[in-house]
Amino acid sequence: MNQPNGTENSCSSESPSSLWPTLFLFLLACRRRDSKHLGGVLLDSAVHFMAGLRLVLGADATEVFSVNSKKTAHMPQVDTFNAILRFGDKFTASATVTYATSTHRFNLIVVGSDGVVIVERVGGGYKVTKRRGNDEPSSVTHGFCGVENEIDAFVRLCLGKDPIDPSDPDLLDPIHAFSDLAMIEGTVTSGERFVPVKPPPRIS
Repeated sequence: MNQPNGTENSCSSESPSSLWPTLFLFLLACRRRDSKHLGGVLLDSAVHFMAGLRLVLGADATEVFSVNSKKTAHMPQVDTFNAILRFGDKFTASATVTYATSTHRFNLIVVGSDGVVIVERVGGGYKVTKRRGNDEPSSVTHGFCGVENEIDAFVRLCLGKDPIDPSDPDLLDPIHAFSDLAMIEGTVTSGERFVPVKPPPRIS
């Protein structure tokens, strides 16, 4: 990938369309490239991966240790992390996220004592495969609803206009977004200090 025009700490003045062959448009947003913002692209975008991990596990991270690195010239801050997360006494997880690549790939694998759940990004959605023991696996694909619909749904939840799905009463409300933010911020801070970090508890 080529570095856009301008200094490393400023946003490019070149039009997004002319940069499309070498950069994905979401990487051009000032809040993702400006080094004054803590975490840069990792904090802004990888928070969604943490939300998916929390949704599948049904728990908040209580401790994280991360090794971070910067691989690309066009991003002013770290663009890669390798983290180990502890979810109380229930689960441990490893997470690797990098934006130092021209290929987009997403995999989430949860292995339990009774089976496995695999989430993969495919086409215009996510494919979820479940397998219990030696049973045949079953899969279902969930399509994207669009950014506009996602923002509208989140705002309606914040305003209390839509009820939370009773099957997931404690997983989708806006308060949990702070847990996701604390998880990814913990990886950024841990990588900077090279020490384990305990994200603050969620506000109840």
